[in-house]
Amino acid sequence: MVSQAAPFTPSPATVPSPLPRAALALANVQYEKKGSIAYVTVNRPKVLNALNTPTWTDLRAAFEDAKADHSVHGVILTGAGDKAFIAGADISELANVDAYDAEESSRFGQGVLDLIEDLGKLCARRWLRDGDGLHDQDRGRACQIRATRG
Repeated sequence: MVSQAAPFTPSPATVPSPLPRAALALANVQYEKKGSIAYVTVNRPKVLNALNTPTWTDLRAAFEDAKADHSVHGVILTGAGDKAFIAGADISELANVDAYDAEESSRFGQGVLDLIEDLGKLCARRWLRDGDGLHDQDRGRACQIRATRG
């Protein structure tokens, strides 16, 4: 008669915890998580946080990470410095592109705004005052909570 061993059921102490996600290497956006909140800060204060292609790419990466991370329940989007949240498009970049590339850049940026709008998590953004560069319709729909200072 062959005896069968009972199946092994690990105790919680022996189950390894999931590995932490690797930190994102972003050039123009600071991204950090504190508890269930992710903080996304556009970090180009010398140009009033103007949005160029690398910044849009960084924003997309940060919001994709926040969307995929089930421990994140909300995101706060802000801009570095005390002069502007986001000044708008980086005109120095737009001056060097043709109409086709400008349209592609605009579509990419709109895709990032759509990602933020459809995040499925509470999103708040802080800006200093009206006229911060984002159109009212984009400002109104990208995040559910908006706070003004100044």
